[in-house]
Amino acid sequence: MATSKTHITSLRIVFMMILVIAFTKCSREEKGPNYETSAPEGQYQIGIYGHALDLTKGGGFIVSGYIKYLSKKDRDHDLWVMKADKAGNKEWCKTFGGESTDRAWSVRQMQDGNFLITGETYSFGKDYQIFLLKLDKTGKQVWGKLVGGDQAEHGMASFLNSDKRAYISGSAWSDSLGRANFYLSEISMQGQLFDEWTFDHDWQGGAAALTVLVDRDILMLGNIQNKMDRSVDLGLIRVDQSGVLVSKNRFGSVSSDEAGGVVATSDGGYLVAGTEFKDKINKRDAVVYKFNAADSIEWKQYFGGKSEDGAVNIISASDGGYVVIGYTQSSGAGFRDVYLIKLDAHGELEWSRTYGGKKTDWAYDIKQTPEGGFLISAGSKSTGQNATDIWILKVDKSGEKEWDRVYCTPAES
Repeated sequence: MATSKTHITSLRIVFMMILVIAFTKCSREEKGPNYETSAPEGQYQIGIYGHALDLTKGGGFIVSGYIKYLSKKDRDHDLWVMKADKAGNKEWCKTFGGESTDRAWSVRQMQDGNFLITGETYSFGKDYQIFLLKLDKTGKQVWGKLVGGDQAEHGMASFLNSDKRAYISGSAWSDSLGRANFYLSEISMQGQLFDEWTFDHDWQGGAAALTVLVDRDILMLGNIQNKMDRSVDLGLIRVDQSGVLVSKNRFGSVSSDEAGGVVATSDGGYLVAGTEFKDKINKRDAVVYKFNAADSIEWKQYFGGKSEDGAVNIISASDGGYVVIGYTQSSGAGFRDVYLIKLDAHGELEWSRTYGGKKTDWAYDIKQTPEGGFLISAGSKSTGQNATDIWILKVDKSGEKEWDRVYCTPAES
């Protein structure tokens, strides 16, 4: 009997050691090569594009996108990230990538305080691959990872779930259909890839934004090309937590449309913002759809004027309403201006504002600040520092501008 107990105890010890080793292996950061880089020698910076914005702990913000060079060789874009404090003062500004094109489309602060950057790279494979970076609070790379197959893959959006994992969405060619499809993957905070899927819609397309609904289904919004006339519609793919398709939807106007953003609502439904033609005569307008939990349209609203207007994102506001960010050519000071639209809980317009100079300005992303105002990441040709500048605006809860600033100009280098 004693011998049996000793034998069982030994087996338990060995089993526990195996578990510890396996856990350590699974939780280890997958660092990858160091992707941090500097500007190519002899090349001039001509533009900075800040496509994604997130608020940070302590009241600051982080913005990511890419820097463009006047390059005679293949290297024309580097992935670019900047961190600023609560007052808007730059803390650091860094670039990542290789000898070709690298860009970021999403940034999120993780539960551990570090940052997840999602984008694409042409520097490290035969074609574009999804490019993931985890940075610490100082901008130093914790790990870097390439995701997807050996054909064109683009990482466009990310969502951090409550399980300390992240969903990554975009588009992928590396499957048997020979055309772009909606792509989704799930990774850990250590860079471990848990699973990845591709989803076929009616014709080629890919995800531009995603969110997680009340029932924990994953919803991807994207653009889908029409097989007959090559025009573009808006498309939705809804899957469950296991990656099983729940539903897909296609909608839009009489001509080519463009997906913007999607946000979940407390009733189990969601709102979609984008750009589409109101009719055959008018130019494109910003549009917002409200879908219920059964994926049916409850209402639809257009916003804009006689010229071209559009929406690039939508977020929930703390008062129960919603905020749409985009661009307008129908009003404002220049050819195109930043367009901010405040809606109530039913989608009715409360107010709208425009921001910009004498040339072309447009919005990328928006977040609501703890005090109830809004922080906007925008692009500007009106400021005159680069051909295109990264322009950050801080506005109050009524849309009145508190401050604005251009960052990482050639004079700062």
